[in-house]
Amino acid sequence: MLSKGVKSRSFRKMCFTVHIAPGLSALRMRLNRGKEASMKRPLCLGIASWLACAGGIMGQTPSSPKIDKMTGEAAIVQASYRTKPASPFMQDNVQTPAVASAAFASSCHGCDNTFHCAGLGQGQWWFQADYLLWWIKPGPNPEPLLTTGSLDSFIPGLIGDPATIVLYGNESIKFGAFSGLQLTLGTWLDGSQNVGLEARGFLLGERQLQSHFQSNAQGAPFLLRPFINTQLQDEDVATVTFPDLIAGGIQFTQSSQLWGTEINLVRNLAVDSTSRFDLLVGFRYLDLQEESRADEVYGPLAVEGNNVAFNGDFVGLGNIIAVSDAFKAHNSFYGGQIGAKTVFNLGAWVIDVRYQLALGVTREELDIEGSSVRRSTQLGGFSEGVPGGMLAQVSNIGRRSSNSFAVVPSVELKLGYDFSSNLRVHAGYSFLYWSSVMRPGEQIDRIIDPALVPTFEAFVPGTISNRPMAPANKSDFWAQGVNFGFEVRY
Repeated sequence: MLSKGVKSRSFRKMCFTVHIAPGLSALRMRLNRGKEASMKRPLCLGIASWLACAGGIMGQTPSSPKIDKMTGEAAIVQASYRTKPASPFMQDNVQTPAVASAAFASSCHGCDNTFHCAGLGQGQWWFQADYLLWWIKPGPNPEPLLTTGSLDSFIPGLIGDPATIVLYGNESIKFGAFSGLQLTLGTWLDGSQNVGLEARGFLLGERQLQSHFQSNAQGAPFLLRPFINTQLQDEDVATVTFPDLIAGGIQFTQSSQLWGTEINLVRNLAVDSTSRFDLLVGFRYLDLQEESRADEVYGPLAVEGNNVAFNGDFVGLGNIIAVSDAFKAHNSFYGGQIGAKTVFNLGAWVIDVRYQLALGVTREELDIEGSSVRRSTQLGGFSEGVPGGMLAQVSNIGRRSSNSFAVVPSVELKLGYDFSSNLRVHAGYSFLYWSSVMRPGEQIDRIIDPALVPTFEAFVPGTISNRPMAPANKSDFWAQGVNFGFEVRY
């Protein structure tokens, strides 16, 4: 068996013998005999044969010679040619330029420009719109915030009592699915589609969860707010409702909203008929706003001598007390990012993978609000309010901010279908991670000095205390979900 190199040398030897030798022989005869007219035709044919063989050796199609002006005849070498292999192991696989061009056009899905291959379509501008169906990391809510208990207990609803049932708190807040929108607009800055600019933004609609607990007209069942009493150094409860004495209710509200935007410089690094690889460098901004609040309303029932405390005094029937606590967390991320986008073309089907990493700073803002209001329902009723609810007191009420280093990686995978070179529909999956945020449920301090609470009997105006406090706890965050949308290029 001959090696590949031996076969190649045999092929060159054959070409020299069959094509080159007749040309040299004709030239020799012309020089020796001096018969120009009789030798013009063999000379032209010999040179044409030699050019054809040389083109076969170099893997290129030889050029056709011009028409001989003296004889009026032409020696034409076809662009398509076949050469008998030197051995049965050599395949006759030479293609004409027309066939090769047709094969490339087919693999490029009808594109007429290499830069439009890989299912990228035609056009200098592109626009995408996506419907988002996302989920976020459940909101932390680690403290027991509402309990009920039994009359048989010494203190109903007390944490640690076997008869106590936690009605709210001690578990994460599952917000469910968020609906949203993502828009993308980009343009190439050069005609070769090598450098471009792209802006993107997304918004998840605010989602709010409410949990409402209400007694009947007689104040049943028990609704109690557990806390740790700094004066007793032990568990205690604050009454929302109490059978035959106090009727009312309480509502807990949790809300969350996420949005973000980014702008990237796009630089193409590689492209062929089935794929494209682009580098992304730019800036990213994320914004997460969440709130956790409690609003309770109660009033004393018509029982002789039945009163409730408010602002250092006692009020009876015909008065309504409203107590509110609100914990608001606002997180803003600013950072530079680098990433890549890879597109794979499978005919009309397209796989689009995008992965990014942003490094920057999260600015965390915590705003705590609390108030207590007394409303009189009697003739000529009035209302009065004082700062401080129950969990939000003068010791932690106010706005605080801090900065933390944060990392935000994200990945996006899409499967698309090209209806034309200008229109694509797609569906995909996205995941975003945020390493440092402040969430409101983690900012609640259940250790309370009763002397600060306007609705407690132990309230003493002007008391200075450091509990409850604002712990400024931080944790990570993620958002993920599916996307459905379209892309237009023009």
